[in-house]
Amino acid sequence: MDKAGTGQAVPADIGSRTLRIAANDKGAEASSTDSARAAASQTEFLARRQATVLEILADFSDQQTLTAALLSVANDLQHRFQCDRVAVGLNVDKYIKVSAISQQAVLEARSDEVRLLGAAMQEACDQECLIDFSGSSESLTTTKSHQALSLGLEISHICTIPLCDNERVIGALLLQRRAEQSWSRLTIELLTQIASLIAPLIVLRCDAERSIVSTLNSRLRIQLEKLFEPRLLIVKGTAALFVLLLVFACFVPVTHYVKASAEIVPTERRAISAPTNGLVSSVFVKAGDHVRTGDKLIDLDTRELELIQAGQENEVRAARAELRSAMASYDRKEIAIAQALLDQKVAELALTKQQILRTSMTAPIDGVIVSGDLSQSLGMSVDRGKVLLELAPVDGYEVHLLVHEVDMPYVRVGQTGRLSLEADPGQPLAIEVTAIHPIARADSGVNRFLIETTPVDPIAGLRPGQTGMAKLAAGKASLLWVWTHRFLDWGRQRLWEWIG
Repeated sequence: MDKAGTGQAVPADIGSRTLRIAANDKGAEASSTDSARAAASQTEFLARRQATVLEILADFSDQQTLTAALLSVANDLQHRFQCDRVAVGLNVDKYIKVSAISQQAVLEARSDEVRLLGAAMQEACDQECLIDFSGSSESLTTTKSHQALSLGLEISHICTIPLCDNERVIGALLLQRRAEQSWSRLTIELLTQIASLIAPLIVLRCDAERSIVSTLNSRLRIQLEKLFEPRLLIVKGTAALFVLLLVFACFVPVTHYVKASAEIVPTERRAISAPTNGLVSSVFVKAGDHVRTGDKLIDLDTRELELIQAGQENEVRAARAELRSAMASYDRKEIAIAQALLDQKVAELALTKQQILRTSMTAPIDGVIVSGDLSQSLGMSVDRGKVLLELAPVDGYEVHLLVHEVDMPYVRVGQTGRLSLEADPGQPLAIEVTAIHPIARADSGVNRFLIETTPVDPIAGLRPGQTGMAKLAAGKASLLWVWTHRFLDWGRQRLWEWIG
């Protein structure tokens, strides 16, 4: 006989426990003398337990209806685990409803017995844990419903296991035994495994037996019956109000707006590129900074160029000395060669000086840095022509919209609308469509067209990259058409695909 429990709530992680392999007492004694016999005993023990689980699941699946399946499980568990009573409850509108009791084909839903069983199962489901209750327990703070169920009965040992599917409690399994009987740890683990495996089957059976048409018809019939009862004045008033709103939606015109995501982009961008190969020495700005014409942006390391300049200055001095020597000898040919060499060295020196001057990059216009952040790249090597920063004028912005392809028939050049920025939703900005790009682009699985718009009255504080929502006024239409035109267009397209 198994040792009795203590009545405390035992945490149950339904569906995730690993069945522990343990040998019975006789097998454990035998294992001390014969390891091969112990291994065989363990294998046989595990096989019997797995066979029990599979047989119970098979009996459940063989039944034609959910009610019969639950009753079959209750009877099977009662027989296999020598219980006095087994009950199964399902979660209906957040409350546990007793669905099957072993050896009872008909349930009296209003009987005290069913009410007490439902309360005990509700208690375990609310706590989301297994409750192993014994009438001898002194700690009853979380098992009051189990205590009430056991009062006046010889059956005072109760084990309640929540049924969970995808971390959602869908019901409970309750087993009762007499006071002198209890469940061992291994038995509780086996029951927990059975509960975790049968819960998904119950959910599937419930979904399979539920008819969408019958559910809708039943709900519609109930609502119509309530609607035409003389005492339901509030419902009648609500229905009349709904009809009035429907008439209003059909005949009262409203402004139809085409909605689209929007982004602020600069009308032009000035690229600040590396004038020569070199290393980044100093960075004075980053993306988002406002600059004025002539402000320093980036300095490149000039040490290598300065060395080249020093060498070229020496070469110029040497060329001048050769020219003076040639002039002293009055050799016209040598003078011409020396003069050409001097001009070449002077030109190379001037080019190097110009390169040194260009290593200090400054802002060509007043604007804002829209891309590029080299503050963490000091000493980085850059190649000539590489774009380091991008600068946009502070007052040259346009708004780009991405319009869904189904809304394109309602968009035209010259159309006006409003833009609400995420950064300042309380101050809408008037915009006007200036261009429509003819080629669509894929965005989030749908085709959208790029629409260029310009602010009618630009406001201060606009920044490149700001996003928001734009509405373009597309004329007047009934409120009902505005609400349903997309669905109707989709329906016509599907109808054409099916019928032609």
